[in-house]
Amino acid sequence: SINSALGTIFILLSVGALIGSLYLAGTVAAFVYYGVAILTPTIFYITAFVLTSVLSVVTGSSFTTIGALAVAFVGLANLMGLSPAIAGGAAISGAILGDKIAKISDTLTLTTAVVGGVTVDEHTRMVRRTAIPAWILSAILYLILGFVRSGSAGTVDAASVQDTIGQVYNISLLAFVPLVLVFVLSGLRLSGFITLLLSAIGGVIVAAFTQPELITSLADDPGLPYAISVVKVGIETFATGFQLDSGIEQMDQLFSGGGTIGMLSTVWLILVAASFGAVADLTGMIQQVIAPVISK
Repeated sequence: SINSALGTIFILLSVGALIGSLYLAGTVAAFVYYGVAILTPTIFYITAFVLTSVLSVVTGSSFTTIGALAVAFVGLANLMGLSPAIAGGAAISGAILGDKIAKISDTLTLTTAVVGGVTVDEHTRMVRRTAIPAWILSAILYLILGFVRSGSAGTVDAASVQDTIGQVYNISLLAFVPLVLVFVLSGLRLSGFITLLLSAIGGVIVAAFTQPELITSLADDPGLPYAISVVKVGIETFATGFQLDSGIEQMDQLFSGGGTIGMLSTVWLILVAASFGAVADLTGMIQQVIAPVISK
């Protein structure tokens, strides 16, 4: 039973590595840098919902989408005086769409494999009957919330935010390369784990060229060759996450996180749930509960 969950566990661990890599490469920082100048409070929630929906359908993975975009939207919501809870809800709601209707979704593949006699096309067609109306209703909800909540949002001095970020990160469009890799590798039909892992490695490589001062300070060893510093910081970021130490409290809180270690509590939960499910199935508990319901 645990063996059947290993694929999900590896994806979770790679999501942690990717999130840390996105912080290191300045991807989240660049998202906020450009986002404060482009996005308005009124369309913020609906934008988060639509963009995560598109990415989840392309990648077929809610975990990938949440790791790549949801974190950035939550951080940006904090800066714009909007609700990070609603922003997170919008991003996760959009991310779930790909799990439901994308033909490359691991969830869809697993469902059709477990439930005999159902093809991928049949399953997708049936799920769309509920997923699409739910998506439309959710979009309307987040659009309304944008108009209602935007009045309570504080005014954001975009130039000030960008100047603060620029003191720590070298902002450029190259920072979005890891996100582009997620799209490209998913389009090549690579597995979710490989897509996330290669994108995370790509983020470290981008950081090596665009954030040399940051990497040198994180390595904390002036005598270390720069290439070795990149490897050291990259491995530490994958394992324990990225921790910014700029001296600016809001920046340090906003641009820190990720790492496989942060995913371990969820991994333990999956291991216990898989074990419990196996015992419940083998002892006949599940049948005892389901059979009466089905007979009615």
